[in-house]
Amino acid sequence: MIIIPVAQLEHGAYEISDTVSPGELRLENDDLSCFEAPISYQLKAELVSGGVLLTGMITTTVHCCCARCTTKFDLVLTDGEICHFYEECSVAQLDVSDDIREDMQIMLPMNPLCVDDCRGLCQQCGINLNQASCDCHLPPVEDDIWGDLDNLIFDD
Repeated sequence: MIIIPVAQLEHGAYEISDTVSPGELRLENDDLSCFEAPISYQLKAELVSGGVLLTGMITTTVHCCCARCTTKFDLVLTDGEICHFYEECSVAQLDVSDDIREDMQIMLPMNPLCVDDCRGLCQQCGINLNQASCDCHLPPVEDDIWGDLDNLIFDD
């Protein structure tokens, strides 16, 4: 958990740098990504008019499976623009873990790619096209896939 002691903010900004495990933030793994490395954070909390402003940076490494070719790779996630505002903090300790978890989930791409121009797998033989080429002949793609729409007749 990442806790900010609100009472200490009366004396000025509160800065914290540490690491937290993915389990402590309740980060869930799926088929394409696995949070195993600790999450590093550098956060600064300060009182501003109307509440508490939290700013900072978070970073971690995620083990991923490429969405196109299924190759395993590590992806470094870094967000140096963490910014959250908490209104009317009447609690003694402010738990920001849920917000940091959401930031981590937003940073994770929906379809992680091992490289931006990943060629994926052949649709017929399954070979990784980044490592080798194959002799498969895919059926030609029609140039005018929307052409049938031109022949539609609408009743008035």
